Amino acid sequence: MMMDGAGNITLKSNKTVVINATDEIIFKTKKITMMAENEVYIESKKLDGQKKIEQQLKEVNDQKFLPSSEIEIQVSSDTPVNTRFHITYLTTNAGWFPKYDARVKNIKSPLELTYKAEVHQNTGVDWKNVKLRFSNGQMTNVK
Repeated sequence: MMMDGAGNITLKSNKTVVINATDEIIFKTKKITMMAENEVYIESKKLDGQKKIEQQLKEVNDQKFLPSSEIEIQVSSDTPVNTRFHITYLTTNAGWFPKYDARVKNIKSPLELTYKAEVHQNTGVDWKNVKLRFSNGQMTNVK
């Protein structure tokens, strides 16, 4: 294959042209394969990034954000004193309702009535070993 000054190609042998065309096809095929592999790699990195973001969102959403407040107490004394503080507060998302247990041994026995309370709370705070006091009044000034 020869090219003259005007860009015209003169073929000396069909065999030479076939070899050059085959080399071109192999080169293009390798280039397309590399591009496709690169695109697959980029897509897998995008998917990894998306999975990482989803995991981080799950971790944030699974965290418990407990309600909190501050209590400031100012104490003054002329002499050193040991003391205890008793702090009470009202909260929302908690309550109770009465339950009763009525029993009789037989028709002639007096009725035994036991008062009980069923407590529920969704405050997010653990209530282990908490002393509770029940009231059937309405809470006020709770925001």
